[in-house]
Amino acid sequence: MQLKQIVFKKENINNEYVTYENALKPKIVFSNNKLRDLFDNISEELFLKIDKLLEEYLNNEELCNNDDGFFPQPKYMTGEWYLSKIYMDEDYLSVETCFIGTDTGKKDDYLGLEVCFYFDKEKGIWLFDSINSVAL
Repeated sequence: MQLKQIVFKKENINNEYVTYENALKPKIVFSNNKLRDLFDNISEELFLKIDKLLEEYLNNEELCNNDDGFFPQPKYMTGEWYLSKIYMDEDYLSVETCFIGTDTGKKDDYLGLEVCFYFDKEKGIWLFDSINSVAL
């Protein structure tokens, strides 16, 4: 499956939960302003890594296939996704993504994938931890 990121332009003034329907910019939660600056400095490299991790996850037939009763099923996925939330504290970084599906007969939220990282203090870098999935 080829992925295509959708970038919503509508300001998220109240830092609300983001959906395909409300099309808001991502909800942003940083435990302090220093972390916002840190995130801005690593975000380009981080999003390249996230793109690769998402593609690997969705193209892994053990995690994503069209078998009856299985979730998620690629046959319902458009490949489009957007950022819904970014959360960061000193030791933990979570980037929540939402994928669009057509299982209801129209485009709507289908699958959420949270990509998690932890800060390795010895190496001074953010390392991939896990991907958590949720049906939307």
